[in-house]
Amino acid sequence: MLDCSLCDYYSQEKGKRVCLFSDHLFVKNPSDMKYYPCRDMSYQDYLSKQEKKENIEIVA
Repeated sequence: MLDCSLCDYYSQEKGKRVCLFSDHLFVKNPSDMKYYPCRDMSYQDYLSKQEKKENIEIVA
């Protein structure tokens, strides 16, 4: 079983634990996960999401 907290996309800031790849906010300990938020996402999905975020930041 994987441990999300060991992933490069895992972030813990200000008490919030987030998967930066899927934008999943962890409410449980990442090591107790039975379903991984990134499992059904491709890297192309991630890049598309990042591009949309950048476009929103430029407009705002």
